[in-house]
Amino acid sequence: MAPQNEQVVDNLVKSTQLLDSTIRDLNELLTIRSQVEAVHELVCFSELMENVLTALHAEIDQSEATITYDFDKAPCTLAIRSYVHSILYNLTQVAIINDEAIQVC
Repeated sequence: MAPQNEQVVDNLVKSTQLLDSTIRDLNELLTIRSQVEAVHELVCFSELMENVLTALHAEIDQSEATITYDFDKAPCTLAIRSYVHSILYNLTQVAIINDEAIQVC
């Protein structure tokens, strides 16, 4: 490779690394800001679970999974809705993928 081309490639690599660093910093700032602004609210598990089942409908059908849940003992909690949704979604998705039962006490 010609010396001039090597310099161009080196500059491109440095610029890419700086851009990556800047994007990571911005992402961290946005994450911190969203955590500070997150609102705790009354979250009902059955409602969120229905949303999760709707979102995972195709995967559930494809795997022929049977999903049951019972939130009678603790139907709602004060929490950040998106966090609880993410937890339920991930637990359900992992159970479908691994074809296993998960019981949360």
